[in-house]
Amino acid sequence: MMTAPQVLLVLSVLTTQYLGWVSAKQSELVDNPHKTCPPGYDLHYDRSARKYECLCKKYYLYWPEDGLCYREYYQGPCPEGHRLVRNETTRQPYCACPFFSAKYEPDGKCYQEYTQGPCPLGQLIMVDRSTGQGICSCDSSLTMYYHKDTDKCYELYKQGPCPQGHILSFNYGTFQPQCKCQDGYQLHTDGKCYQLNSQGPCAGELKDCPGTPCYMKTLEAIDIKCTCLPKNSMTEDHQCYQPYTRGPCQFGEWLVFKKDGTSECQDKKYCKRFDNWHWWSPHQRCYRQFSQGPCKKGKLFYLDTDEGGTGCYCKKDWDAYYWNKTGECFEQESPGPCADGQYFAYNGTSKSTECSCFTNFVRNPDSGNCVEQFSQGDCPQGQLVTEGSDGTMKCDCGPHMRDHYWPLDNSCYPHYEQGPCSKGEQFRLHPIEKRPSCIVWGRTSYARRYYKKK
Repeated sequence: MMTAPQVLLVLSVLTTQYLGWVSAKQSELVDNPHKTCPPGYDLHYDRSARKYECLCKKYYLYWPEDGLCYREYYQGPCPEGHRLVRNETTRQPYCACPFFSAKYEPDGKCYQEYTQGPCPLGQLIMVDRSTGQGICSCDSSLTMYYHKDTDKCYELYKQGPCPQGHILSFNYGTFQPQCKCQDGYQLHTDGKCYQLNSQGPCAGELKDCPGTPCYMKTLEAIDIKCTCLPKNSMTEDHQCYQPYTRGPCQFGEWLVFKKDGTSECQDKKYCKRFDNWHWWSPHQRCYRQFSQGPCKKGKLFYLDTDEGGTGCYCKKDWDAYYWNKTGECFEQESPGPCADGQYFAYNGTSKSTECSCFTNFVRNPDSGNCVEQFSQGDCPQGQLVTEGSDGTMKCDCGPHMRDHYWPLDNSCYPHYEQGPCSKGEQFRLHPIEKRPSCIVWGRTSYARRYYKKK
């Protein structure tokens, strides 16, 4: 039998061992707060279990096949073209095709609806509503994609049945797909689309060009055509640009071509905000190129690198500014050399400049001037200027000119004048009833009418 001191000693040893075991277990439960988790997981502390656990991040799904977590709606562990989603019924993840796409069973891949995908030319991938699977098909009911001339379906914004340089686009006016030039391309007179700022068809059209033939929107002609640029006007990516314009450069820069045949974008010291504006030192200010600017009538402001800078010039090859009758140059949409009521403009059809009447004006064939329609002009009293069937001025009056006709004297009058009205009254349309009336300004309730209110 043990003595009391021996019993106490045994109890002390057992207590020490127990406390050590408890401490070890607690250490196992607390775990290491600095442990790292696999990709897609976050470290969380479980208070009930008193330990750290790796759990899937928010908006991530657990994929049991490899034990990892992947972001929902991303490809993750799925085949190319698929995305990882959750089945809201089973709460399990699975691989599915994105919205507006369909799975094509023969190859197991996803393809966007109404694209050609794996289909033969003339058919598009679409969803079979009965099976939910992708099929290759074409039908005349596919208004946006069905090409009537070929009896086939084509993907929009691709070449499809169109000539080179064209793309197929849906015309919301005719409700039919049609061929048009793709962005950055322009329809030429030969019926083909050519890339802007490229050689395009110009090498053949400008055989005598000693410099660089370029298909571009020119500064001189406003329209798009083949232009003979100076030598070395082609950049490394085979694009051509007018020297000393922004070209492919950043805002505030312009393109400078060097004598060694290279080009570079350099900082533009003055007039950075707008392309085609240049510095005029005598006035210490910027002027737009091909404007009259500081020049006398008949010449335009221009940066001529051959002459050594900006100045006032007029050149015969400036199609959009040159007036052949006087050998002078005028700014677009200015009075220029034209008669009253006309403005100077470039006719893109005739490829020449002309004097045109302003909107709501018509040309008087006798004087050559333009006269405002529904004004008195040179017409007899009681008649007004109108446009005849030949597009020139005609004097006319009658009930058909409802807004100007006054039946009490069977005459027509221009608005905002006294016309047939008493002193202090003005002939014009009543603002509410839209009939000709004699009105005291600001007092429409006292308007005199030739008709009775209904």
